Amino acid sequence: MDEPAELGGVDTAPTPLEYVVAALNGCNGVMIPLVAKELGFTFSGIDFEATGIIDTRGLMGEEGVRTHFQKVRFQVNIQTEESEEKIEQLKNEVERRCPVFNLLHDAGIKVDTKWSKK
Repeated sequence: MDEPAELGGVDTAPTPLEYVVAALNGCNGVMIPLVAKELGFTFSGIDFEATGIIDTRGLMGEEGVRTHFQKVRFQVNIQTEESEEKIEQLKNEVERRCPVFNLLHDAGIKVDTKWSKK
């Protein structure tokens, strides 16, 4: 792990918070096939993109500004012939059961999720 130079690092590896959004991708990579199988949901491919939004003033010591993400944007692109209703059912069940999603949610971080059919 590392940090950018302005935060005292040498910027040669992901930051700890970048690993958090990577964990969200990874957890969904495990949960989506698991839940899809249980629901009889078929898909041929999936990709993710997660972005954490942070106000770095908190990291720099400004009072009243959170030092962690204010928001995480999470995009799921799924290749499937399933209906939008079934996609929504899969999304809701994955969000209910994904430990990393719930860790962020329970910490008060807004997770904006968008699932798109490819």
